[in-house]
Amino acid sequence: MKILLLSIFILPFFFLFSQGNLQFNQVVNLNSGSTYTVPTGKVFKIESISFNGNVVAMPLTSSVTFSCSYSGGPYTVQVGQYSGFEYLTIANLTYSVGSHTGTELHNTNCGWGDLNLPFFNTTVSTLPVIPVPIWLQSGKSVNIASGTFQMLISGIEFNIIP
Repeated sequence: MKILLLSIFILPFFFLFSQGNLQFNQVVNLNSGSTYTVPTGKVFKIESISFNGNVVAMPLTSSVTFSCSYSGGPYTVQVGQYSGFEYLTIANLTYSVGSHTGTELHNTNCGWGDLNLPFFNTTVSTLPVIPVPIWLQSGKSVNIASGTFQMLISGIEFNIIP
């Protein structure tokens, strides 16, 4: 009797709120410069996001070069402003690299005390690991910026079958 009541009253309740079954439609590969919007009646599952390495060279927007003489110099130190940029948008999430000021030492024997500059190089920035899978509903987009570095996103598009 309990099983009969369960099947008559409770199970139909669950099916009222189901979203349908998923049916494989196609594999979608996106690379730098690509934009993909999930079509109506479909969902998209991002399976992998890969970069060509895990660092990106940042565009130098301005720089000042200093020279110093220290124990056999002269040596050159370049202080630059490196421009930030957005490289990926997935639905409402934007991934970007912020702008940095950095120094690039052209010989390690230069006297840092004379210039009072820290020793680091921000011409490259480490990219974050983006956890997958990521599911996108219809109308959501993936946009990979062009001209920054190589990126590949692979995913599966599914039809929603009522």
